Amino acid sequence: MKTHLDYLEEDMEMMKLLGNPTRFRILCELYPNNTYNVSEILRSLDLPQAYTSQQLSKMRGNIVDSERRGNEVYYFIKNPKAKAIMEILLNYKN
Repeated sequence: MKTHLDYLEEDMEMMKLLGNPTRFRILCELYPNNTYNVSEILRSLDLPQAYTSQQLSKMRGNIVDSERRGNEVYYFIKNPKAKAIMEILLNYKN
């Protein structure tokens, strides 16, 4: 059984992933309910393919998930906490 500390450690890992500027830019493309393949993300953000795939891989399982459609893999944000944090950050006005 997971303890409160276990959940906090998972949340801290998620925050580290969200703190990377490139990963955050990728998540902004997927927020709130968009589903894109790597090619679509590349076109939008002008990032190298290998680097983008590496960043998606780091987030897979914790923040994003993927589904295969034919030959393409599509990514989407699956973590509701990540969506909530992004909503706060994207809508906060100074």
